[in-house]
Amino acid sequence: MSDFVVWSAFFWQFPGLDKARSKFNSVKPVVDFFPGKKVVFGEAACERVQLPLPPCLDMTDYSTLNENEFVTRCIVELVRTAEAMQKNETLVILLIGHGGLSNKRFQFFITHGYGISGPAWITKRGLEDALERCVANIVVVCNSCHSGALKSPLWTLLCAAGPLERSDALTPSQSGLTVPEGGVSVETLVEDSEEGFPMDMVLSLAREFSRVSQSLFTYEGRMADRCIKFMGSNDRSTEVAKDLLYDLYNRHVQATVVQELARRLGWWTGETVPFFFVIQEAIHEDHQTTMVHAGIPVDEMLWNLLPFYPGIFGVIDRASHYWLASKWVEAGSPTMTLEEWDEAVVTAAKEVGTKPGLKYAP
Repeated sequence: MSDFVVWSAFFWQFPGLDKARSKFNSVKPVVDFFPGKKVVFGEAACERVQLPLPPCLDMTDYSTLNENEFVTRCIVELVRTAEAMQKNETLVILLIGHGGLSNKRFQFFITHGYGISGPAWITKRGLEDALERCVANIVVVCNSCHSGALKSPLWTLLCAAGPLERSDALTPSQSGLTVPEGGVSVETLVEDSEEGFPMDMVLSLAREFSRVSQSLFTYEGRMADRCIKFMGSNDRSTEVAKDLLYDLYNRHVQATVVQELARRLGWWTGETVPFFFVIQEAIHEDHQTTMVHAGIPVDEMLWNLLPFYPGIFGVIDRASHYWLASKWVEAGSPTMTLEEWDEAVVTAAKEVGTKPGLKYAP
């Protein structure tokens, strides 16, 4: 916690920082832990540095959210910020906390406590998905163990440790977070089954998603390519299948819900498809922006799905949002209150959840 406050205080003093557009999110309030309204760091034997708490801390109270909800909120905000950046600007992302490796993949842990990994995390792939359309320069700063595993062509990485190394804190802090076993918990995505891992589900979803697009210029295209390679491989390891299932299930739920939502609102009639083509639907990106500006937060729809679909967090299916926004425009851009929108999304989510076809691509 102290490290998070120190890094926030440092960056708050940087010349050129656009404070009106900057935000520092923490999964729980931190200001009350510093009654002197300052943070002290450095070795006890040396003259220690004292910094005042920056006013950016605890600007939004996330204490009512669980870890998964917090991750979803952060990803939604990151997507919005990234898409609003200009080419001559620099987007700096701070990940200050604990990280680990699961199946050789980096995870930045989101947890309310110490000594445990927590039920939610931010991954390199999740960040790449959120930042793919950002035209600005991107710098990612991460002080966690194994932070070198965040290296990506999308950003400049400033890390505290190599991919296989642990890091030290700027200030004394508790550590020893455990690395979760097995990565994504597929048990939270599907019903428990005595038959074991649902490989048929993975193959069914992968088969459908492989038809979306093989354009390697988009994250979704690279996912489709992975699906094709997985189906054609004799080595269908459970760990690779879990990784695919996590992403594909998230996208399939969102695609199915938006179609049910559009049908219920009278914006569209048609046969339900399991996924959307992001390249095809990207022409409607401006419609999504217009819809959000009209007070209908279509880009936050994932938020409404959390209570109904365990395991849904961190993967935003933008193709589904673009498609729904296009149907809204075709329907004449009808006005809705936020309460009406939330109720409609929840109703559609509940209805879709009663259909057995949700779990398997049609």
